[in-house]
Amino acid sequence: MDDRIKKTLKHHCLTWYWTKAHTESCKPFLDRMSFCIHLADVKASTISRKLRTSKYQSFKTFKIWSDSATNRARGEIDLGQKNNDAEKIIDELINATDLASFYDKYKQDFITRSEDKARCPFASLHTHNELTALWFNFLFNNSDYFEIPEIISDIKDLRKTVHRVAGKRITLVRIRLATPGKLSRLRDVKLIKDIPDELKDICNGLKGEIIYELPEEILLVTKPEDADDVKSRIEKTLNGKTNYYCETSAVGTVMQNKSFLHNYEKIFGTYKSNYYPFLLTEIAPAGDNEASHRAIICDMCQMAPAQTVYPREAHQYSMMIEPVEEYLCDGCLRVRTEAD
Repeated sequence: MDDRIKKTLKHHCLTWYWTKAHTESCKPFLDRMSFCIHLADVKASTISRKLRTSKYQSFKTFKIWSDSATNRARGEIDLGQKNNDAEKIIDELINATDLASFYDKYKQDFITRSEDKARCPFASLHTHNELTALWFNFLFNNSDYFEIPEIISDIKDLRKTVHRVAGKRITLVRIRLATPGKLSRLRDVKLIKDIPDELKDICNGLKGEIIYELPEEILLVTKPEDADDVKSRIEKTLNGKTNYYCETSAVGTVMQNKSFLHNYEKIFGTYKSNYYPFLLTEIAPAGDNEASHRAIICDMCQMAPAQTVYPREAHQYSMMIEPVEEYLCDGCLRVRTEAD
C-alpha cells in the first residue's frame, strides 16, 4: 500500500489513538506528515461545519442553482450510506497505483456528495479535499514555525503539539486586482482578460498558500512576517502598468478553530488598503508632443500623461479605418498594440 494512503486513511485516528474505546488494530503513524494531514482536515472543515444542526441530514451538497434530475439523483449513489460500497472504494484505493486516476474516477461523486451530512452541507467532498490539500501544504511547509516535531511519541506530546499549533499566529491576506481603464474599443477587453495573469504574477512571489481563488481575487494564508512581502510584490507587478490597481486587506488571527473566524467580517468586508503604480504628482503639456498638448492626461486610464495620438501615430494608414482619435499614455498604448 502507498505510504501516503496509509497516513490518509488513518489520520482520524490521531486524537483517538490512546483512548480505551479505540480499536487496537488501527495504529496511526505518529509522524509530522500524519499530524499535518489530520490538522489540515480540521481546518478545511472550519467553514463547512460552521452552521450546525442535529436534526437535518443530507448526503447531497446544497447549491444555489438548480441541477438537472440526473445530477440531483447522484447524491445518494456510490459514496452514499451503504457500507459495502464504502468498503469497495477503500479496497480499490488500497490497491491503487495511480492516485490521480483513482480520484478522477470518483470526482463527480466527490463534487455531488456533501462533506458532512449531519451539519449544513453546502461544501462538497471535492471542495473539502482541495482545501485539505492546501492547508496540508501550508502546515507541512511551515512545520518549523508551528514547531511540529518529526515524531510524536506519546499522548502528552500530542496534546502539547495541538495546543502549541492552536496558539500560533497567522495572517489572512485578501488581494483584488482591478482596472480603472475605460474600455472604449473591443480590443480593450484585453485589460480584463489579463487580470488573472497579472494576479498570478503577484502571487508567484508570495510565501504562503492560496486557499481561495477567483479570476481577480485571492485569499492567502501566511505567516505574519511573510505578509510584509505582499506590498513589494504588488509594487513590482504594477510597475509601469497604469492600467491596474490593487485592493488588499490583511487580518491577523490564530490557528485555534474558535478564534479562526472571529474577524470574518474584517477579511471579507471593505478593503483596507489600495496600491497604485507609480504616478507623477504633476502632469503638464510636454514640449511639442501633440497628444500631451491636446489631452494632457491619457484618455484610457486617466492616470498618466498622454504621449501618443492613437491610432494615427501608432499605425500607418489607420485613419482610413479608425477615424476617431484618442490620446494614450505609453502603458495603454502597449495594451492596444499587444491586442491588435
